[in-house]
Amino acid sequence: MKTWNLLMGSAAVVLGAAPTALALPVIDDFLGGPHTVSLISIVPPEIATGSFLHAGAVGGVRDVFVTSSTTGIFGAGVSFGTGGFASFAGAGSGGVLWDGVSGPVDKNSDGIILIEDDFDFGLNLDFVENCENPLLHLQAFADLAGGEVVIALANSATEYALYSISLTTVGAFDDYYFPVLTPTFATGGFDPTAVAAVAMGVNGASAPDLDVRVSLLAVTCPVIPEPGTWVAFAGLVGAIGVTWRRARSVRA
Repeated sequence: MKTWNLLMGSAAVVLGAAPTALALPVIDDFLGGPHTVSLISIVPPEIATGSFLHAGAVGGVRDVFVTSSTTGIFGAGVSFGTGGFASFAGAGSGGVLWDGVSGPVDKNSDGIILIEDDFDFGLNLDFVENCENPLLHLQAFADLAGGEVVIALANSATEYALYSISLTTVGAFDDYYFPVLTPTFATGGFDPTAVAAVAMGVNGASAPDLDVRVSLLAVTCPVIPEPGTWVAFAGLVGAIGVTWRRARSVRA
């Protein structure tokens, strides 16, 4: 069984020069709120959760959670001026879940957020509709090296994919992209045409006192030039070649 906490500790790969892209539906604009949860951990592990309505979030609902693995002060959620965030004075984890259902986040009150036990599956998203190679697009900030965001796309409790994104830029917001069709980990025959829940998590265990900010989570579709564009480009290259050959002939 994979726990959300453990999944957020997996290795990450990703990067980002911004591709020319068509925007697909935004998962969250990280406006509205403040929708935050926090805890002061005296005897870890502890957990704080909350469920909030927001029209700018896919499905109209944000479920927020934060956990601790050491003593310290921990917060997660969406608030004015900071967008989405997870902040740890110590080691912990936190994130946001979009599953289209407002209700308890830790359903069985075991102090751990599990895809298998705690996600609802109230969305119906097709991430490859009209797009052959969609990209997850994350705009994020990390104040320390080693920051990582893990995104989960789930069809059900046993069918899901995970995308581990290393926040390689420290001290500034940057854009990160990850192909939807090549996740870091997938199980149960995950289907990107029938996504029923989305989650974003930050693990501060590998970087204690980490603060992460997120300003956008969306799906984009790289634009493929029309056939006529390729023909025009080929003609331009050919014309350049002819001109170069003529110039060389004149010099000779």
